[in-house]
Amino acid sequence: MTLATPIFASEFPEITVIVPVYNKAQYLVETIQSVAVQGYPNLEILVADDGSTDGSTDLVDRLPLMFPQLKFRIFHKANKGISDTRNYLLERVRTDWLVCLDGDDIMLPGYLTAAVRLARSSGAHLISTDARLFGDEVGGWAPPDYDPYLYRDWE
Repeated sequence: MTLATPIFASEFPEITVIVPVYNKAQYLVETIQSVAVQGYPNLEILVADDGSTDGSTDLVDRLPLMFPQLKFRIFHKANKGISDTRNYLLERVRTDWLVCLDGDDIMLPGYLTAAVRLARSSGAHLISTDARLFGDEVGGWAPPDYDPYLYRDWE
């Protein structure tokens, strides 16, 4: 099966997208729009504002009205940094499939379906992708090569 081959609705696992936000009002609508255009049918978005001071707090509250086709859970917390906010959201995930997306990131169309298809066909438990920088930064970024030592089970 190629990535262009459609998958059936029964093959769409529930995915949670977590979005930590701190002073990302300039980018947040575009970030959520990139999730909306995925057309993925079984999706929940968890957004946590980390004590923003740029208007992001009000924008986060308006997201469910701006994107009524999407299912949101919205949170607000005191500023403790992106790692704390991401962990805060991770504690609230109820699905087996997770995508981490920062408040100034954009998903390319078809990403979620392609990622599910790739994970299932390869048996992968973790998928990472290259990134294209935009805005004030340009260029690209690629994750380091996979190292199973870094991702092993510590039990």
